[in-house]
Amino acid sequence: MSDPSLFRAQVLKPREAQDAGVVAWMSAGQRFFVPFFLLALLVLTAGVLQLPRAERLTVPGIVTTPHKPLRVTAPDGGVVSALHVIPGATVASGQPLVTLRRALVGADGRTVQALQIDQHRGALRALERETAVARAQISARFEAMRAQQERAEEAGVAAREQLDLLQRRTDLHAQHMQRATWLIEEGVLTSRDEDLLRDEYLRLQSQRLQWQERLGEQVHQAGNLQRQIQGLGLERRAQTLALQQRRRDLQDRIARLEQAQREVIIAPGPGEVVDLNVQRGAQLLPGQRVLTLASAASGYELELALTPEASALVRPGLPLRVRFAGYPYQDYGMGQGVVTAVNRVASLDSGAIVYRGIAQLVQLPASIGELPIDMPVTADVLRSSKPLYAWLAAPLQVAWEGL
Repeated sequence: MSDPSLFRAQVLKPREAQDAGVVAWMSAGQRFFVPFFLLALLVLTAGVLQLPRAERLTVPGIVTTPHKPLRVTAPDGGVVSALHVIPGATVASGQPLVTLRRALVGADGRTVQALQIDQHRGALRALERETAVARAQISARFEAMRAQQERAEEAGVAAREQLDLLQRRTDLHAQHMQRATWLIEEGVLTSRDEDLLRDEYLRLQSQRLQWQERLGEQVHQAGNLQRQIQGLGLERRAQTLALQQRRRDLQDRIARLEQAQREVIIAPGPGEVVDLNVQRGAQLLPGQRVLTLASAASGYELELALTPEASALVRPGLPLRVRFAGYPYQDYGMGQGVVTAVNRVASLDSGAIVYRGIAQLVQLPASIGELPIDMPVTADVLRSSKPLYAWLAAPLQVAWEGL
């Protein structure tokens, strides 16, 4: 019969050896795994602390109508001369809608502006005729002066030629007188012949002086004509500029009167034409309704009820996430919007002071087709975004500053 204690020793010794091997294997793995695990945990913790988290401000509100009818009226009376839109058309801000012609008419049935335009156009035609006559007169004077100048220049050329001829004859006669003096000394000619030669020389000298004086007169006349022509050119330029200025003034007056006679009514904002109340040729009174525009803004608007503390924190441009009372966000999701306006004038709502805020609903959940008007909503206004560690440290900082 065997000893039970020996059996236990034989069975347990291999198991203890196996457990010792496992422990030895785990001890070897821990040398590599534990530092790696601690490093990964440190990196993950630092990343989580760096994750941004938005500061939210939850406010109640309701869904309001996305269509705000705009009544477009005629500022002044007039007759509809052109329609630029049709019912159902979508227009942009500033787009022409209707063109009016002034309704103030004279005895002949035409507008006062039209009568004034006709008068100015008549004055413009008269100015054109006056300009043509003035140009013709100045051109005729210019041509006449040019002809006089050419004649004076031709006369000057002829006088210069005659003067040159007389100069040559005078020089030749002076040579004859020198020879005559020698011939008189030789006894060939008498003193009477010398007197005749001297008289002829003096006559030639007198003629030369006369032609020289005539040449000076012609040159002076040509110079005067040239100066007159230059002055006439300046006068024509000044007259042309004056006539052009008068023409521009008349054209500007006509343009202003045509603009005053015609008035274009433009769209005060984007929208859809839902009610066109006029037709071409209709007579409109000042302030009469022309058409109605329904705002074509996409999405819905939210009317938010802000407490005095919330009104100081909410400002236009802040994004928000919207939960709709009729559509649980767990099933339908949340909408996206942006604050567009905050009314700084308070009002009383059930005895509480509230400030009215307006937000544009930019995106609806895909599963929501259309929202009922006045449905209650809860909006989370995302004021700012900061890391998680800043949120955790904020209470500590407040406590520290309170010490």
